[in-house]
Amino acid sequence: MKYILILILIYFWQLSSFAQSNYKPGFLVTTAGDTVKGFIDYKEWNINPKSFSFVTDIQAKEAQKFSPATSKYFEITGMTAYEMYNGRMSMYQTQLDNISTIVDTATINATVFLKVEQRGRNVTLLSYKDVIKSRCFLRENNSNQAQELIFKTILTHNNQLASSNMYRNQLWLAAVKYKVGSDNLKRTIENTAYSLADIRTITNKINSIDREKIKQTKSNNAKCRFIAGIALNRSTIDVIGDYLVSQASEASYLPKLSAGIDVFLNPDIQKWVFRTELSATKLRVKNVSVTIDETSRTRKFTQTLDNRIITLSPQIIYNLYNSNNLKFYLGAGIAANSASIQTSENVTTYAYPSGEINEREENYILQLIKLNYALPIRIGIVLNNKLEGSVIYILPSPMADFHSFAFRSSSVQVGINYLLNLNKK
Repeated sequence: MKYILILILIYFWQLSSFAQSNYKPGFLVTTAGDTVKGFIDYKEWNINPKSFSFVTDIQAKEAQKFSPATSKYFEITGMTAYEMYNGRMSMYQTQLDNISTIVDTATINATVFLKVEQRGRNVTLLSYKDVIKSRCFLRENNSNQAQELIFKTILTHNNQLASSNMYRNQLWLAAVKYKVGSDNLKRTIENTAYSLADIRTITNKINSIDREKIKQTKSNNAKCRFIAGIALNRSTIDVIGDYLVSQASEASYLPKLSAGIDVFLNPDIQKWVFRTELSATKLRVKNVSVTIDETSRTRKFTQTLDNRIITLSPQIIYNLYNSNNLKFYLGAGIAANSASIQTSENVTTYAYPSGEINEREENYILQLIKLNYALPIRIGIVLNNKLEGSVIYILPSPMADFHSFAFRSSSVQVGINYLLNLNKK
């Protein structure tokens, strides 16, 4: 069965080379000022995109590429928007590991797409993230030019961390200009960290946006969802080394119960999913060895291992095919297995040529590894974002390690999950 799973994995891996586009309704504005409606390929942009693909017809075979040199604005309806920026941009580091004792004022002239984080009646908050750092920008609505909110950090000669929080002055000046400045707001700005969430709180005040309006502007797609499911767990144990039994065990077929949480890298796209899953199952396998000695006596040794396992497994899932109603995915992770009960039931049966049979039974606690780690690989399908079917192959992992022999367990699990999507209201 595991070989079938491996072949399926290879098939889906090859399928991923034909990566599915994710075109969503939207529009763009060219640098000439023309507005064009169509569909934009919405990617999992962890950093700001340098370009994007656009088609006017969803059935089109070839897409046009647009960059800040050819488009000054694009929007994916109800999801995200970017506008072109041409101006100075800071390049100095703000991460602690890269901060120096020299005041770094490095800037470049950049032409890039800034992400629109918030629009209001007075100002627009934008952001830009690249491999160096994240930056925030503020543009007054009566101006076409955004200004970077400046934040600098240096180490003093005494190795003390010092910051230049110019962005706080910039935010206060904007608040005063639009007549929303107050003592309370000033104190809030003086304690505002250079983070998108904190700065958005201030621009809410500058734009006089109330809580109800903030809720309306947020995406309806939740950042996470809960999962609960059941699976059939097929497990076997291999014996490595010199032991009474040497062949693989008979397979164990028992249920597995699981629950967990999925977190999306981008809830609007849901291409990458980070899953944390807690599960419980039972392992009951039988090993049999038959030998005949020089007196023609037949010795049959039967060992039955009984083990209850609790597993915590963080995983990464990637949707190879990703539509609203149907998804195919590959996933992998690490599983930490805790064995709560480990018993060994041993039965030795001697059959003599005369027909006499003697049987001896022993039950004892087998000292298995109480906490071991395994590597699960999974494939699955999601229907209507509610039901998930999956096949999981858990690579062989150590279960017991003695002086002259060791046990390794592996399993294949086939199951279904119910997905509880916590859509925002």
